[in-house]
Amino acid sequence: MTRKALIAAVVLGALMLSAGVAFAQVVYGGYGAPGQETKPYVRVKVGWFLPNDSDLNGALAVGADYVVPAHQAYVTVDRLHADDSAADSTTWSLLAGLYRTVTYANQELYYAAGIGVARETLDTPLGSRDTSRFAWGVGGGLMIGRNGFGEIQYRDGGSDGNRGLVFSVGVTY
Repeated sequence: MTRKALIAAVVLGALMLSAGVAFAQVVYGGYGAPGQETKPYVRVKVGWFLPNDSDLNGALAVGADYVVPAHQAYVTVDRLHADDSAADSTTWSLLAGLYRTVTYANQELYYAAGIGVARETLDTPLGSRDTSRFAWGVGGGLMIGRNGFGEIQYRDGGSDGNRGLVFSVGVTY
């Protein structure tokens, strides 16, 4: 990813988050009081991807979740990117899973697990390769204020370039 593309992606992510905070001054869907029925909602997130088992360096991670509180289920789509001087890996993943919320010391925490598919494009000096594989992820997070959140998750897309930790912050719409 070029420096200009990275700057553009960070600016776009910041605009999405600030627009979400302005839009979501009241809880729409989102996390209500325990036992309160809530409507499905969308979460937008931006963060940093740190691949492991690889020589690749981490870069921008962006994604969106569709959450259905009545079933404590979610669907997420993410784009993870990692690169170095010789290789460039971009992964799109689609996961479906379940989550649970826990209130501890007046803070709302959540943990989740999901399975799905990941499609990786790996560009090297020897050529390009596209692969689709089984993917899974586990993680957890903390609600920040009324509509913000921070989370950490481990994502495994089945190959070196697309498995590792994802640190994200986002907003609930």
